[in-house]
Amino acid sequence: MELQTGALFGTVTDDAENPLPATVVLQDTQAPRIQLADLRGGFMFVDLQPGTYALRAELEGFETAEITPIIIDPGGSVNLPVTLLPHPAGDDR
Repeated sequence: MELQTGALFGTVTDDAENPLPATVVLQDTQAPRIQLADLRGGFMFVDLQPGTYALRAELEGFETAEITPIIIDPGGSVNLPVTLLPHPAGDDR
């Protein structure tokens, strides 16, 4: 019997729901998968083995978002909206 894979997709926006072309990193026990969100803020990871994952989204001028745990079930998909908040005024990171 073949193990069914899952998918994770979503959109990265700022706190005003404007799309952001953030770098999105999905991590499990294997090597990280890295994507750049498209101009609509969209990202998609497919052919994921069932299990627990962590996601990080980052963009210069914004706080990094980290979301964990993300559970991928066999044959399932997860829609994950991600909001990045701007760095506080005067923060030079």
